[in-house]
Formats: sequence, structure tokens, C-alpha cells
Amino acid sequence: MRSFDYGVAQRQISDRVTPGILKQIMSAPGRLLTTNPVSGKQQSYLFWLRSPTFKYSDKLDCYVDDISALDPDIPGPHPPPTKKAEIFNLDDYIDVDNRAVNTPTKFYRQPLKDLVNYLIAGYDDEMSKIRVIYRWITGQPIDQLPLEKKPAKSHVLFELWRIKNEEKSYAELVSKLCRYADIPCVIIHGTVKGSTYEVGDRIDEVKHFGEWNAVLVDGHWRFINSYWGTVTHDVINPNGDDVIKNGDLPFRLYYLCDDNYFLTDPDQFGTTHLPMCQKWQLRKDPLMQTEFETMAYVKDGYFNLHVQTLTHTQCIIVSDSNQVEIKFTIPQQSSLNIDFKCRLFLLEDGVEKRKDRYVFMHRTNNNNTLTVKIRPPERHVFRFELFGKDVTIKGDIYDYDWIVIYKLIFK
Repeated sequence: MRSFDYGVAQRQISDRVTPGILKQIMSAPGRLLTTNPVSGKQQSYLFWLRSPTFKYSDKLDCYVDDISALDPDIPGPHPPPTKKAEIFNLDDYIDVDNRAVNTPTKFYRQPLKDLVNYLIAGYDDEMSKIRVIYRWITGQPIDQLPLEKKPAKSHVLFELWRIKNEEKSYAELVSKLCRYADIPCVIIHGTVKGSTYEVGDRIDEVKHFGEWNAVLVDGHWRFINSYWGTVTHDVINPNGDDVIKNGDLPFRLYYLCDDNYFLTDPDQFGTTHLPMCQKWQLRKDPLMQTEFETMAYVKDGYFNLHVQTLTHTQCIIVSDSNQVEIKFTIPQQSSLNIDFKCRLFLLEDGVEKRKDRYVFMHRTNNNNTLTVKIRPPERHVFRFELFGKDVTIKGDIYDYDWIVIYKLIFK
């Protein structure tokens, strides 16, 4: 991340901050918390001009737009004492989700505050408020907003338009929604193993930059990434096209959400997200960047199916022979319900060639170990991908999910 001299910036703009700007900042609902007030999409002189009151909080290890108005009872970052599964059951929030996905389209042309008031009406608990916000934003057809005109700045649609045009991020909108709902929320900046990452890459703070959120639930911070949680699996479209003209929504677009990125446990989240502020890993034993770079590139299926690496814990495997053998443990109580698939790609001059026939998978007699043997016909660089699926889970949208990806180098 390129450096920014906050002191110099403040001195340069101090005589340009009008009472109107300050009044607008000070009257904003809740407090804006961020690990870096001028990074990512916000990294601009203009953003600093509009946010001259940011001060660093040692307790929270982040910046606050008005530290004097910060609730002193908000705790600093710390590992949560319980797992997500202990505090959240999706079946208990079906009605909350239904409210979010069936929000009347009239709110697109109303202020953000009115939308939040509708979403959280009748909810006294923090979990329901956070859930309805997450489910609403992950259900928005942001990629399918070909608006011919810039929406009114006071409208919800304007916030979605800004994301579509890369003026703002999902994390920033989540922060705004949470502030209106009186939910402490931090915008966290760091690096992610996302769409720009290839297994084995050295982490680059620009190429792999990402933003996500931590929200306070019952006194403990939990991660959410609404951008990664947005899934465009299916579209119900009675009109036969995907166009929203001039802000009109003549039909309803349904997006699904990926709950792997809602209140994600730190151990799972830390395999793909590395915050610039170490405390916001929320781990008892924080990772160093070198560990983050070299660790096995495990994916959601690794955690959902409770698979564990038994032999290779780093993402790059180097072999001096013509064979690599990778072993995984499988929970014995569910091992017979898990089906595995794999893919092997030869990587050469930017071209990927499928070589699956050189992979052999088998399980031990008690079915608690999966062994993968890879014997390529040539010494080269390969990418190996392992997928898995619990065959007892039914549903049109449930399918094989990535478990782990390795880079293989045969010398």
C-alpha cells in the first residue's frame, strides 16, 4: 500500500474544510470505522478532504471519523470465543432472509436510512439486523444496472450505481447500512486470494488488494464479505431481458448468497484474507505474510466437508521424481457421503491443458483417508484442483465445491 502523510494532508486542507462539511460528517449515524481511511477505492485527496476528522484509535487499531463520539464500550479486536456454528443457524433466520429478498423496489428511490428502517423494523437483536443487511446487499443485481442516467444522490440506487462504477465498494456500503442500524462495523483493508490470485503467487498489495468488514455481534467481532457472498446463480426474469432502464425495475432479479462469507470463523477466513492490521485477523496466533503466501490454498469445501491435509501443508509442491502423493483425512462418520473429483492442468506458455487421466484417487479401507497420486508424463508445472460434495445434501444449487488447489513443479 502506498504511504500517505495524514499530517501533511490535514494541514493542506484545513483552511478548505467548511462548517457545512463538518456538520455533515458529525451528523452521520453511528461512527465510521476503517483500518485505513485513504486506501483502495477511497485512496484520493478528495476522500481525505471530505473526512478531515479521522483519528487513530489504539484500542480498536483503526481510524474513527469522530473519536470523541465513539462508544467507549466497543471492544477492540479479539478472537471470538465461539464458532459461527454455535451462534448462527440459518433455519432460524428464514423470515429475515425473506424480508431482505422481498424488499419493495420503491426503496431504490428512497434514502438509505429509510431502507434500513424497513429492513430492521421489529428486530431487537444484532444478529437479525446484520443478517438482513447481508442478505439484502448480496441480493442486489449490481452488475445488471445499465442505468442511462446517474441516480439521485439521496437514493439507494445511487449507492449501488457507485459500486457498479467502482467509485465505492461493497464493504463501504455494508458500513453505511450498519451505521444506520446502530451496528458497530469496521472496513478492513488487506490482501485477498481472490480472482486476481493464482496458486503460488507472491502476495502483491496492489494486485491482491481487498476490502471486507468486521461487525460486532454480542460483544465479539465477526467477519463478513458481502462481495464474495454475492452469487448470481439463477435469475427469474419474466420479461425476457436483464435490463433496468432509467432506474425502473419492472421485474425482480433474485441473487443467491454464499453463507461461507457471513460471520466466517477466523481460521477459515484467514486462508484467503490477510488484513494490513494484524490484530484484525482475530486469531490467537496471527499469520505472517510469508505463511499466508505459502500455506495450502484451501477453499470453502475444505471447511464445509471437514477435510484436512495430512501430508502437504504448502501450496507449492516440488518433486524430483515423476510422482506426487498427497493425503487427506476425512471425517469417518461422513466419509461415505463425500464424493470427490479432481482436475489436473499442464501450465505452459499461458495455456492450460487438461491432464486428469494422470491422477489416481483411492481411499483406505476405513474410508477416513483419501490418497491422491499424480504421475504426469512429463516434468513440467501443473495445477491440481480437488473438489468434493456431500451426496446427502439435495438441492438444485448445491454442487461440487473446491477443497484445495496446489501448484506442482516436477523437476
